[in-house]
Amino acid sequence: MNRGEDKNEKAKIEEAKRTFGEYHLKMDEGYEVPESEQVDYKKKRQQMILLEGSIHKIKVDFNIKVNDLRVRKQDIISNVKRLYERLANINGELGTPEELVLPVIDEKVEYPEKAFTVTDGDIEKYREEIKQREIEDKNKNKNTGGAKKKKQQAADAEKEAKAKQEADKKAAKAGAEETKVEEVVHPYNRKLADRKGR
Repeated sequence: MNRGEDKNEKAKIEEAKRTFGEYHLKMDEGYEVPESEQVDYKKKRQQMILLEGSIHKIKVDFNIKVNDLRVRKQDIISNVKRLYERLANINGELGTPEELVLPVIDEKVEYPEKAFTVTDGDIEKYREEIKQREIEDKNKNKNTGGAKKKKQQAADAEKEAKAKQEADKKAAKAGAEETKVEEVVHPYNRKLADRKGR
């Protein structure tokens, strides 16, 4: 044994070497989760907020990249147009006509945000459509006005007939109940009258 070595420390080092990599601590009955590793509502809420922030940042970065690509595409198309004009001049001088196809940007696909811009012309078109619909509705009502009135009158007559039948049924039931009441009360009244007469 070397000078300055402790038997207890040596035993602990040997135990550590022997059990290195074994993690049975969480199975111990007296084990308590450290506060830094405990999960509660506040920590999960903070984690959710951080995740939402990172998702937003990813979306913004993606949109910036897409916008940069749109600008780059426009620059390329304008450069191609200049080159085509130069080629058309050269072909004109050489006397060899050649038709060149220019790339085109599809506005609806490339710029979907333009669908939300409203111009004065769009408003006028919408007003004209509304007026046209109102005129068509009036014409339909004029053409089908007689038929509608007849249908309405037939429906009203049918409702009145049903209401009359129900009223007759109620009156018949009420009349039957009155006769029963009179039959029950009437003999009693006779007995009273007979008693008074005596």
